[in-house]
Formats: sequence, structure tokens, C-alpha cells
Amino acid sequence: RLALPMPKKKLPVAEPTLPLRREEKKMLTRQLVLAAALAEFRENGFDAASTAAIAQRAGVSHGAVFTVEPTKEKLAVAAFDGEVRSVGEQAFARAFGGGENVADRVMGIFSALFDFYGSHQLISRVLLREMLLSSQPGGGTPNDRLLNDYFVGLRVLVQSAASGQQLEAGVDAEAVASALLGIYLVFRRARLNEAYPDQGTHLGNCRRTVEAVLGP
Repeated sequence: RLALPMPKKKLPVAEPTLPLRREEKKMLTRQLVLAAALAEFRENGFDAASTAAIAQRAGVSHGAVFTVEPTKEKLAVAAFDGEVRSVGEQAFARAFGGGENVADRVMGIFSALFDFYGSHQLISRVLLREMLLSSQPGGGTPNDRLLNDYFVGLRVLVQSAASGQQLEAGVDAEAVASALLGIYLVFRRARLNEAYPDQGTHLGNCRRTVEAVLGP
């Protein structure tokens, strides 16, 4: 007698767990709300934009907007995070790939960021205020992560310049990077507050301050 092959049993397909479904829904809601917030802020500016309009654009309840970020200010920071990060990444990439001296490379980074914020004046004031008021070293907000990334990028740039003998040997890269980050924030605020009569004066003063920190 021939032994008939036993039919193969189908393995049961595991159903997604409830926590996973909930997490996926939360992520989708966040994506929808942030995309809607970006469109709303771009179209109407920060003051005129409303969280109710953002909810309508995203197709979610008004309350769902505040599960993404607790305030309109923090929502603006999170909504613009991707664009700001992209500008910064491109600026740092050019700085690391360029052959200019270290002051030129630092100013290339700062100028790109100043230009971005200058073209988004109204929303940039909110972003800067949130950055100055709520950022904490090692924190988990978009502002915290962004400032930390800028600090790391500047520190590596300073270390690279020191290795290439553009800076004094034994320079304290951490201290110099911290000072450069402070200069960036001060002159970014000055640009938004129109503290200088023109862009050339603004950048010239910024460059002299950067050069003073970097040394001869």
C-alpha cells in the first residue's frame, strides 16, 4: 500500500496585537496633522492659523490635534522640523565638502539657515521663541534634537579644521562649538528683529564674531 501524503496544515496567521494597531493609528494621525499644520501655517501664517482648521485639513477631530502636540507653538515647531532639518543638513554637507577656511564654512552654514528663517519671518519668530524658552540639553523635542545636531556638526567641523591645521592644535572643540552655536542663535534673533540696516551688515558683524571665536 502506498502511503498517502498527509495534507499540510496551514500555519495560523498572527493577528496584529491591539497595541500595535493603536501605535500605527497614532503615527498616521501624527503624519496627517503635521502635514495639515505645515500647509495651514504656510497659507495663513501662525497667528491666523487655527487648530480647528488644521483638524479639518487632516480629517481628524479637533482633540486629536492636541494628542500630536499640546500647543499651537509646539505644533509649528514639529511641522517645520523636516524643512529646517533639510536646510541644515544640506548646509553642513556643503561645509564638510568645501575647501574654504573654517570661518567661510561656518558662515556658509549660518547664511543658509538665516536665509531660510528670513523667508519665513512670522513663523520663524515662534520657532525661535520656542527654541529659546523650552530647549534642554539632551531633551527629546524637535528643537532639542535640532540644536544638538547643530552642536555636533559644528564640533566635528572645528575638530576637522584643527586636524587640517586651520586652527591651533589642542583647541577645545566642545567650547568653540558651543560658542559658535550661541553666535548663530544671537544673530538669528537679530535677523528676525531686523537689528541691522541690511543683510550685508548683519552677515559682516556675524562673521567678525565668528572669527573672534575661532582665533587667528
